[in-house]
Amino acid sequence: MLKEKSIKKLKKELEYLGIKILDDEWDKVKKIFKKELYLENEMIHYAGDVMDKVYYITEGVVKSYFIDANGKEFIWQIYFNKGNKERKNIVMDDSVSYYEKEGSFLAFEALENVTCYSVSWKSLEVLFASDIKWQYLARMLTYNAYSISYKRVLSIMSENATQRFERLLKENPSVFKNVKSYHIASYLGITPQSYSRLKPKLCNRKLKKASIIAHKAHS
Repeated sequence: MLKEKSIKKLKKELEYLGIKILDDEWDKVKKIFKKELYLENEMIHYAGDVMDKVYYITEGVVKSYFIDANGKEFIWQIYFNKGNKERKNIVMDDSVSYYEKEGSFLAFEALENVTCYSVSWKSLEVLFASDIKWQYLARMLTYNAYSISYKRVLSIMSENATQRFERLLKENPSVFKNVKSYHIASYLGITPQSYSRLKPKLCNRKLKKASIIAHKAHS
C-alpha cells in the first residue's frame, strides 16, 4: 500500500509538467522507474562518473556541487520536494554528461533522507519516441533544465550578492526553511558570515513590504 502511494506521487510529479497520464499508460510507464532511498549526507552521484540516469525527487533535499581549483565547494543547484508548493528543481540529471559520454562535473548529495525514482536515459529515449505525449514531456524536461541553468548563469554573472539573495527570496522562499544556512550561502556564492548579515535585513524588508500591501488591501 505504501509502495503504491509512493509511485502515485511520482505520477503526480510528472503531471505537474503539463501532461495527463491515463491509468493504462501509467501501468506501463511506471515499470521503467526504480525507487531509490538515500540517507542524509549519502552520495547519489559522484563527479567524474557518467550520469546515465534521471532522478525525480518525491521527498527530501539534495544539492549538486563541484569543487573549484582552490578546493572550495560551490553549490550549483538545490533540489527539494517537501510536498504541496514546497518543491523546487525536483528533476536531477546531467544530460550533457550522458550524451557526450563524459564524466559529470557535478556531484549530487542528499542533505537529508531522500526518496526518489530513477530512470535510465536509454529507457526515457524509448519512451519519448513512442508517443507524442511523451515527446511533449521530453520538451518540457529540456525546457525546464535549460531555463534553470540559463537563469542561474545570468544571476551569477550579472547580480551581486544582495540581488541574488533577493531573487532567491522572491522566487523560492521555501528554501530558507528547508535548507541549512551554510548551504544557501554556498549557493549564493557568499560566506556564511555575509549570509548572516544579509538575511535579517532582507527578510525584514520583505515582511515590511508584505505588511504594507496587506494594509492597503484592507483600507
